[in-house]
Amino acid sequence: MDGDNPLIRTRLVPLIAAAALMMSVIPGQAHAEGEACPLITEADLTGAVGAPTTLLPFDGAVNEIGRVTSCIFTGESGFIIVTRAVDAFDAGAPNEISPEQIALVKRGDEEVNYRPIQGIGDTALWAQVADPELAKERMPFLLVKGGPDLYTIGSDDLDEANAEATSLAIARTLLEKLGT
Repeated sequence: MDGDNPLIRTRLVPLIAAAALMMSVIPGQAHAEGEACPLITEADLTGAVGAPTTLLPFDGAVNEIGRVTSCIFTGESGFIIVTRAVDAFDAGAPNEISPEQIALVKRGDEEVNYRPIQGIGDTALWAQVADPELAKERMPFLLVKGGPDLYTIGSDDLDEANAEATSLAIARTLLEKLGT
């Protein structure tokens, strides 16, 4: 991955940083090239996205730290990151994502708008930076409560409607495959 690519710096890095915050920024086990994402297969992700999508071919594309797993993919629809925090919600917790849980995945001081999304998991929110100029540079993402787990799914498609549709399709596939 080219660290000097401005698209990577402005769109992908913020979501990776959010995943790192969820992982408590503790060094974890980076999987070696050729290993699969334990959350979703390349074939299932390709089916959800509707275009060939593969796990990034570098160490760290799959990361597991404690109860949090993240995988970074790439394809025609851009970069996609899928993260699962196991047992992020207590048993019997209400079907809502609390401000504290949002704070775990929010990066920086930018104001972020959260819009409820119906029909995904127990509850879901679409997150996008409020400032229209910054929103062009920051990857929006989907937060989903599925049972006791919290998922974040982001696509760096520059068209927000496409990014949202891609994230929703991935969430549906992911939750179906994990039985949540």
